[in-house]
Amino acid sequence: MEEESERNKDHSLFGAIHFPDELNRVAFIEEDLNYYFGEDWKEKVPISDAANTYVDRIRKISKDDPALLIAHHYTRYLGDLSGGQVLKKMARKAMQLPETGEGVCFYDFSLIEDARKFKKMYRERLDGMEMSKEVADRIVEEANYAFLLNIWVFQEIDRAAGYEVEMVKVHHVEELRPKEVFDACPFAKMAKTGPIKAGNNPEVNQVASSQGQCSVHSPIIYALAVAAVAVFVALIIAKGLN
Repeated sequence: MEEESERNKDHSLFGAIHFPDELNRVAFIEEDLNYYFGEDWKEKVPISDAANTYVDRIRKISKDDPALLIAHHYTRYLGDLSGGQVLKKMARKAMQLPETGEGVCFYDFSLIEDARKFKKMYRERLDGMEMSKEVADRIVEEANYAFLLNIWVFQEIDRAAGYEVEMVKVHHVEELRPKEVFDACPFAKMAKTGPIKAGNNPEVNQVASSQGQCSVHSPIIYALAVAAVAVFVALIIAKGLN
């Protein structure tokens, strides 16, 4: 994500939400991996199928349609700044991690003094983007796909921990739902009914509704529902480790 963000930092739309100093996570992820697996973690930790699919998708849209990076950027970083902060506290407690921050460095946004103000500014940048309805619809569609890719990653973690999970695998965005319903905002439905739970089939009746049509910019804001995934996964972790 960071490599492709930097590659597209001057894009007419994506550039408005490019905040590498405040949001980049690679260095923090490496600190966490060193803590859990040691300095040779690259030899110990294989890349999962879900992670590979996720990476491949980001690479592809970066090359073919960089505006779609907005969906992944928002889903990732504002989710981590919202529900991710709850996950940080729960993981620290459940795993008895040091209060000094080891093991959850990923959630440390030390250069953001006020997360609420930062998220407000970020959303204002989104709302201020001048884009057609067709572009906005594609971003909403991509955000829906990013949501499911995150679920797939978490489900692989669950399975590795010994849980029986019916994997949700969506290799292509075209598999999500019929084209004729792309105008229905997927996150409006989620905001009312809650996030898709592990094992559910990602059919259109679970993620979209004929109610609550999205305007050009506001559908991206509904992606805050993704933060609920972090809370859901935190509950799984806490249950498994207590």
